Amino acid sequence: MLQKFLIAFAAGAFGGLSNVVFLIIAASIGIPALFGLSLPNFATNAFLYKQVFWGGLWGLFFLIPFMPRNWIARALIVSAAAACVTLFIFFPMASNDGKGPGLAGLNIGIMMPVYVLMADLVFGFIASKLYKLARV
Repeated sequence: MLQKFLIAFAAGAFGGLSNVVFLIIAASIGIPALFGLSLPNFATNAFLYKQVFWGGLWGLFFLIPFMPRNWIARALIVSAAAACVTLFIFFPMASNDGKGPGLAGLNIGIMMPVYVLMADLVFGFIASKLYKLARV
């Protein structure tokens, strides 16, 4: 059981790293501006550590017994769950002072939910595929 736990956490952590790489590359080629979003710099150690740790925690969802065996279905479920938590819990919590992303990140821009979902799909697909490949 410990081996499965470690594999799930590591797959999720690598997915979190992939999420950060995606966000940095997307920012460097101007995707946020194309969506009308003005976003902070994601190339910080604090953001990297946070995403890798949370990615590892989300990777533990692969261990849920009723999770589908199909890696694509798992990726979609975990990606959607992570996006919903970001949009409807973390973003509003960061906006207690009236500033910040707000519900679903709409204070940043109308396309923010789409951008978050794109980034979380990168996380989910890479983490789920890695979990499938490494699973024993």
